[in-house]
Amino acid sequence: MALKAAGASEDMETEEKPRICQGGRGIAFPLFGTEHQWDGFIQFTVYLIGLLWCFIGVSIISEIFMTAIEKITSQKRQVVDKATGKKFTVKIWNATVANLTLMALGSSAPEILLNVIGIFGDRFYAGDLGPSTIVGSAAFNLLIISAVCILAIPAGEPPRKIKDIKVFLVTGSFSLFAYVWLLVILVYSSRDEVESWESTLTFIFFWVLILVAYMADRGYFGEQQQTKRKITLWTDLSNEQLAKMVANARKDQAKDSLSDNQILEILRYQHEEEVGKSRAAYRAAATKRMVGAKQAQKSIPPAHVTEAFEMGLSRKSALDRAALDIADDRLSCRVQWRSLRFAVLGSSQDASICLSRIGDASTDIEVVYTYGVIGDDQQLTQAVATMHAGEQETQVVIHVGDLPDKELQLDIVQAKCKNDAVHVRIGQNCTCHLVVLGEGLPGALAFETEEVIVEESVDVVSVELKVHRTVGDAGNISCSYSTEDGSAIAGADYIATSGTLEFQPGEHEKTIKVDILPKGKFEGTERLRVVLTDAKGGAGFDPNCDGGPECSICTVVIAANGAARALDRIMQKVNWDAMASGREKWIGQFREAVYCNGSLEGQREATHVDWVMHVVSFPWKIFFACCPPADYCHGWLCFWVSLTMIGILTAMIGDLAQLLGCSVDTSDAITAITLVAMGTSLPDTFASISAAQQDPFADASLGNITGSNSVNVFLGLGLPWMIASIAWEAGGPTDEWTDRYQDIAKKHYPNAVFVVEAGNISYTVLVFTVTAIACFMILFARRFCLGGELGGPKGLQYASAFVLTALWFLYILLSIAKASDSAPR
Repeated sequence: MALKAAGASEDMETEEKPRICQGGRGIAFPLFGTEHQWDGFIQFTVYLIGLLWCFIGVSIISEIFMTAIEKITSQKRQVVDKATGKKFTVKIWNATVANLTLMALGSSAPEILLNVIGIFGDRFYAGDLGPSTIVGSAAFNLLIISAVCILAIPAGEPPRKIKDIKVFLVTGSFSLFAYVWLLVILVYSSRDEVESWESTLTFIFFWVLILVAYMADRGYFGEQQQTKRKITLWTDLSNEQLAKMVANARKDQAKDSLSDNQILEILRYQHEEEVGKSRAAYRAAATKRMVGAKQAQKSIPPAHVTEAFEMGLSRKSALDRAALDIADDRLSCRVQWRSLRFAVLGSSQDASICLSRIGDASTDIEVVYTYGVIGDDQQLTQAVATMHAGEQETQVVIHVGDLPDKELQLDIVQAKCKNDAVHVRIGQNCTCHLVVLGEGLPGALAFETEEVIVEESVDVVSVELKVHRTVGDAGNISCSYSTEDGSAIAGADYIATSGTLEFQPGEHEKTIKVDILPKGKFEGTERLRVVLTDAKGGAGFDPNCDGGPECSICTVVIAANGAARALDRIMQKVNWDAMASGREKWIGQFREAVYCNGSLEGQREATHVDWVMHVVSFPWKIFFACCPPADYCHGWLCFWVSLTMIGILTAMIGDLAQLLGCSVDTSDAITAITLVAMGTSLPDTFASISAAQQDPFADASLGNITGSNSVNVFLGLGLPWMIASIAWEAGGPTDEWTDRYQDIAKKHYPNAVFVVEAGNISYTVLVFTVTAIACFMILFARRFCLGGELGGPKGLQYASAFVLTALWFLYILLSIAKASDSAPR
């Protein structure tokens, strides 16, 4: 009977425990035993400055905490499609599950921990600060953040709407239900008491929310979401279907003179949102997306074929030259197609293919080749091309005027010198393909192969990855590329690279080079990814390749050499490069903490405001630099250390908030729903504004609010209340508990229950629920009337924001009035 023993040892001479600023004691404060003797104004000033300073600290460590969460939720693995046998890369964490668990914890950790620490720090007695902060933060998030996001959209831009509306409806419904459920258990089921079954069910609702939201995300409630192709991949459509879509686009625009590229852009924007994207992808896009897109140019390729790409085999070509067979006395050369793939527009009558000669060019040679449509072996045509003395290249002309949307294969079958003075061989590129393209489509981008294996070496090994443009080649397109750590670490296993690939009209291939660094110690097989993103100019990504329609992924496997391979299974659990990279970043964290703006260069450009914030936050920066970077243990070490640091800060915030309220004779509930709720929610406010301005949808700015509000109740209140209720029911009453709750003690004698006085909390929950319903009505009215929850005409923006802000002030005023009326006199 631990609780009973603890209670028996309490000094019960005083009838009421003194408040924290009147000689009482919190978890971390007051620091001095004489603080209660200070002048009231001095107390208020000191505690206010301390509380604001802690808010700065919690925003800094929360950013580190979110970095760890991003590292954890961005982990990927390769899986094999059992039907096709193809490997493709998937995220380990489902985006919806990540958003409702780790992401919600990251954005609401201070509020949740404030209640958890309050319960455990006060020996399982319930206080007003934690629950009131959760409800106050929910009101601020839903009303104020929604208001500022509505105003954040510039005039003239289209309204932003929530795309994943099914998941939003689930989380929104649960957020309302969560606070209605609080009213039920605090007022109607067992007033002022939280029984173990009630708290356990509250915690179970957290997992039910995750399950239902996941089912909605997977399409169990209605049509299942399908990853659809963008306009650049609509070769699966028949000519009639595509013609109908074009006709509809012309009709919608009330114009018949639209150019092909204009029609393409219209269709692309109309159907782009069919590509399924998770809220996690929208979060990333909100910070990476470039505003606007480069328009496809109306330049037409030459009438002859435009060479689609270079093979990028300069090193291999050099090896080929060195490997020429010159055993006899004759000179040698090799003939082959310059590239393996060529393309020509369907409007062209003739295609010109480049035939190249490597080696001696002192005499004429004849090259016999055949060509025909792939799959039609009966229609092969044989022809002869002559390369004259001194020519390294010549053009082979193929008539393609009657072969729209066909692919031809060209094979070199014989090559000889007329006077037999030169030994002529057929080169490696003896077969090439010629694609006769339809006009008007920019194309789809994908890696030539989705997995490349390279064996580690004592020298730098360069891996060349080819990116193909298929399904069309109209206009200029581009995409971004970057390397991404798997088990291989940038700077230790390979050299990180990033940039932009730009394709000219008719160009079909580009090459990305990745340098694999030499190894100095045994390590197992490691992987890195090269990712194509942000396709522009109307292009997309092949959904049948790894990465789907959102991106294209090539996995580079760095295979262990012969000696290391024997230790592969042991070493796969230890990634020394990650640890080395982590050490470098850890040291770098302290350097960034010392310099204003994080570096010497940034410090030179720092403003006076930058210097003031740097000086104020310097102690926090140094302290939080001790947190290990996210490179260790896939981010989990940083996660737990930063969560512990947030817990320490939260304990300080809880004590300072109580001291501040006590110094001006204000209840903890009023302090919680105002200053504490705003201070812990401001970082989310700025992040939501940025997401609303940069992202074409409202999911990244509004989608996280309802999920976090639900999680705050089910997890932030449910878990500690469940532990406390079970502890009281199992441990029985103490003398202090009996003295505090005399009426409840008589009712339950000889047992004990977890007491949560419903007065202030139930009232604020009721007011919040009413304002939340009004907020949802405004958001849905804007969606149906304006086409989106955010933005719209400036007048309606101001009107909506004014109403939402007024609802928040109404919530604050009514809550303060109730708390003041019920405060002890």
